[in-house]
Amino acid sequence: MDNCIFCKIVSGAIPCTKIFENDHVLAFLDIAPLADGHTLVIPKAHFATMFDMPAELAGKLGETLPKLAQAICKATNTTACNIFQNNGRPAGQLVDHLHFHIVPRTPGDGIIRLGEQSPYPAGRMDKVAQAIISNL
Repeated sequence: MDNCIFCKIVSGAIPCTKIFENDHVLAFLDIAPLADGHTLVIPKAHFATMFDMPAELAGKLGETLPKLAQAICKATNTTACNIFQNNGRPAGQLVDHLHFHIVPRTPGDGIIRLGEQSPYPAGRMDKVAQAIISNL
C-alpha cells in the first residue's frame, strides 16, 4: 500500500526504532507511547484488520507476542502489560494496517481504563452466544 505509514516503515522509507524482525513480523517502539517500551507489532505484509489476515500468518505473528511482551516487561522493570489490537475506526484503530500494541504497566499508572461492565439481562447471553456460534 503506497500511502500506508506502516508499509513505509517495513520498506525502510520511514525510519523506526526496531526491536524485532523476522520474515513475517516487525516490532518497533511507538513514537507516541502510552509508557516507556510501548511497542507496535505488525505483519510485514499489508492487511487492514485481523479479518483480512490469513490464519497461518496470524499464527506466526501470535508466536512473537509472548517473547516480545516478556522482553519489554523485563526491560521496563515490570511484570504486567496490556496486549491489544483494534479492528476498525469504531474500535480505535488509527492506522489501517493490522497492528498489536504491547504496553508495559505499573500499579496506578492510569494508562488504560476499560469502560463500566454490567451483566447481561436475563436471556440475552444465550441469544448472543447462539448468534456468534451460528456465524462460526
